[in-house]
Amino acid sequence: MLVFLYEVLKLTGTAIQKQTFIDITSTGRRPLGRLGTKAYDLWQAYLYVCQNAGTKKELDLSFVQTTAAKVMKHTGGETNTTIGSYDTSLGDFRLGEDYDEIYPLSDFRKIPDRLQALCQDINVRINKVKGVQTIHLAADFMYEFAHIKPFGAGNLEIGLLLMNYIQLYHQEPLIILFAEDRSQLLNALKRGEINQTPAVFENFVASQQIKLLTHPSFLSL
Repeated sequence: MLVFLYEVLKLTGTAIQKQTFIDITSTGRRPLGRLGTKAYDLWQAYLYVCQNAGTKKELDLSFVQTTAAKVMKHTGGETNTTIGSYDTSLGDFRLGEDYDEIYPLSDFRKIPDRLQALCQDINVRINKVKGVQTIHLAADFMYEFAHIKPFGAGNLEIGLLLMNYIQLYHQEPLIILFAEDRSQLLNALKRGEINQTPAVFENFVASQQIKLLTHPSFLSL
């Protein structure tokens, strides 16, 4: 668990010391600094996802937005746009367009419908997979979630937590994506055509798990 969360922090540019992060999770105390606070909030969001996976709660908009609110609880805030205001610390969906260079994003007006459709798809499929099949389903979720990009901040952390909800649901090992391979991760998420499948990203996720198995030292924190 700690290795997964620490890699997520590094993927998002949170340069926190390993011992500081260990202290946060062992004492349950929220540090005063922004980096420590972000790590604390990520940990709390992870515990929330674990709890819901344990009770087999289905994915829905409320689940996703509550996870987002926990991730951004102390580092998010209100954003004003020409369309209106939204608050990332409350799990509000983004308003306005976000022209990302990495991959095309969903029209903000379509976010609720597209995200709900994604949740429903996962709910239908989640009890039909087992073993390594859960990794493919988790990768499918993350790929689609990245292209919806529902929130104004924290999408990578939120997506990776919810991707591993599927693993936790089945009590399978967490999917760890390594920060040192961040450029490959972003390349794997690119979508050149609207009907492109997530096969490239699925292969990347699989290669990361092979890397973990062949280099067990990565599991030490």
